[in-house]
Amino acid sequence: SWGKAVLTWVSGVDPTLGTEEEAQAQQAALEAIEVQEEAPAEEEEESDDDAKSEKDDDEDEDGEDEDEEEENERKKKRREMQKRKRREQLRKKKEKALKKQHLRKAAARCARERRLLKEAVEEFGEKIRVRMDAEFDGTLYCKQNDLGERSDRAAWRHFKKKGFWKGNLIRFATDDGVFIGALDLHRLLDEHEVRKPRGDEKPYTVDHKAEKLLLKGGKPDTLPVSLVIPVCVSGRIEQHTFKQRNRDLAPFWKKAKKAKLHISRMRARYPEIEEDFDDDPYKWLRRRMKKKVILQSGRTGKVDWEWYQEKYKPNKSVRRAMQFFKRKDWKHRPKLQIVNRDKMTVWEYYRDVGYKQGRTLFIKNGLGRFEGTFSEEGYAQANEIDAEEAWDHYKSAREDGEKPKISLNCMHTLKLFPQDFEVPDSDEEEDSEDEDSDAFDGEHDDSDGEDEDEEDEEDDDEDSD
Repeated sequence: SWGKAVLTWVSGVDPTLGTEEEAQAQQAALEAIEVQEEAPAEEEEESDDDAKSEKDDDEDEDGEDEDEEEENERKKKRREMQKRKRREQLRKKKEKALKKQHLRKAAARCARERRLLKEAVEEFGEKIRVRMDAEFDGTLYCKQNDLGERSDRAAWRHFKKKGFWKGNLIRFATDDGVFIGALDLHRLLDEHEVRKPRGDEKPYTVDHKAEKLLLKGGKPDTLPVSLVIPVCVSGRIEQHTFKQRNRDLAPFWKKAKKAKLHISRMRARYPEIEEDFDDDPYKWLRRRMKKKVILQSGRTGKVDWEWYQEKYKPNKSVRRAMQFFKRKDWKHRPKLQIVNRDKMTVWEYYRDVGYKQGRTLFIKNGLGRFEGTFSEEGYAQANEIDAEEAWDHYKSAREDGEKPKISLNCMHTLKLFPQDFEVPDSDEEEDSEDEDSDAFDGEHDDSDGEDEDEEDEEDDDEDSD
C-alpha cells in the first residue's frame, strides 16, 4: 500500500485502476467531484453577495423612508404653523373688530350723554363741576327720562341694562337741592378699586368696564357724579347779600316815614294816571283811595287814613278826613303814611312784595352761594308735594315759626365752597336799627279849618256829582 501510494503520487494515476483510459476516466471523475465540491462555495459567495446587495437595498429603502418621514414631518409642522398663524390673524382681526365696535359704542353713549346735558342746561340753567354722591331715586330717574311711573327696582334695572348705553342722565335729590347729573365712570371704577383698561386690554373702554361693574352687583348706595345741572338749589336766605344787591329797597329795612307820592313809579305802575288824571297821582288817589301807593321813600302800601286823620284833621272823623282830602287837600300834595309802615325783614318783604315782583333771592348751602327765584317745582320735588302747593306750603312753615330751606331756580352760581365746608345759618335777621321818631308835626298848612257845615255841603255836592 505504501508503494501504491508512492506510485500514485509520482504518476498521478492510481495503479490499481488499470489502463490509462481507466485512469483518465477516474481522473475526470475526480475533477468532476472537485468541481461539485467547489460549486457550493461559489454559490455561497454569490448568495452572500446577493444578501449583501439586498441588505444595501434595504438600507437604501430605509434611508429613503426616513427622508420621506422627515419631509412629511416638516410639512406637517409647516401646516400646523400656518394654521396657528391663520388662527392668530383671525383672532387679531376679531379683536380689532370687537375693539372698534366697543369704541364706537362708547363714543355713541358719550355723544348722547353730552346732548342730554346740553338740553338740561337749556332748560334749567348753568352746569356746575362739583363732586357729589348721588343716591339713585327711581321716581326722579323716570321723571328725568320720561319713563312714566315705575318702581325703584324697575327703574334701576332699566338704567343698568338700557339707560346706561343710551346716555341717560340721573336726577337726584340732596339736602342742597335737586340735580341732574352724568355718572362719573372713572370715579366709579376708582371707588371700587377696579383697574381701567389700557391699550388692547379687554374690554377696551371704561364704559364697558363700568357696565360690568353695574351688572355684577345690586344697586349701590351712591353713584359718583362730577358734573351737575341744578333743577333747584336749596338753602338759607342770605339777607345781608340781598340787601347789598337791592339798594333801592333800603327803606323797607327801616320804619316807613311819611312822604309824598312817587310820581314816576306811580305812573309806571298805574298807566291810567297819565291818560285819565293829567299825570297827577294825587288826582288819581281821589278816585282810588283804597289802592296801594308808592311813596318817595320807596315803601309801598295802602294809605293809612287813620294816621292822616290824626295828623291833619284830629277834630274830625276818618270819613270826614278822607272827604277833605278828596275834595281839597289832594291839590296840596300832602305827605302820606302807609298801613304796613313797620320795618320789614327780607323774608317779610319777599313774602308781601318781592315774590310777586319776581325778585331774586340769595342763598347759601353746602355747595356754595347761589342766586335765583323761588322754584315751585324744585321745592315740590324736595318736599314731595304738588308744585301748585309749594309757595303756600313754604309760607305756612315760616308762619309756624319754622325755617325750612327755600328752593330756587339757579340763575347764577356766585361761589362754590370746598368739599365738606361747614355752612353757618344765614337765615337770621340782623340787629334792628334805631327806629325813627314819628312825632306829631302839627296840622298841615293847607288844612284851613273851614266850617264843618260848609264842608258837609261841599261833600254832599261832590258825592252827588
